[in-house]
Amino acid sequence: PLASRTRLKAGNYRSAAFGRKEYDLVLLSHITHDESPEVNRRLIEESFRALKPGGRIIIHDFMLDADRVKPVFGALFSVHMLAYTEGGRTYTAAEYGKWLRRAGFARLKGRRIATKSRNSSRILIGVKEK
Repeated sequence: PLASRTRLKAGNYRSAAFGRKEYDLVLLSHITHDESPEVNRRLIEESFRALKPGGRIIIHDFMLDADRVKPVFGALFSVHMLAYTEGGRTYTAAEYGKWLRRAGFARLKGRRIATKSRNSSRILIGVKEK
């Protein structure tokens, strides 16, 4: 069963050590919009180091299209993050892709989630190749 193979690690992602080659999957769900590009790049790099070869990262968040005005909810949410965080905002899939490739991830795939919803989100998956 999946539960017997699942281990969660408690800690503050801003300061906790992620470890080295320990995990098959790192999930960053609705975290990145709270953070600046610099913090997000560091999180992705830490995730890469923490994954075993063949491991995956999944980033789940509101992602903007290249024009940065759609989807509308994501654009409005970005304004909210600019007002209420030190450096957060919503990002485009291309921005995430650049950070993921720079960290060493390959075979990037994206998917929209809850597309019928007014606040749809996306996932972006990257693989740490062997």
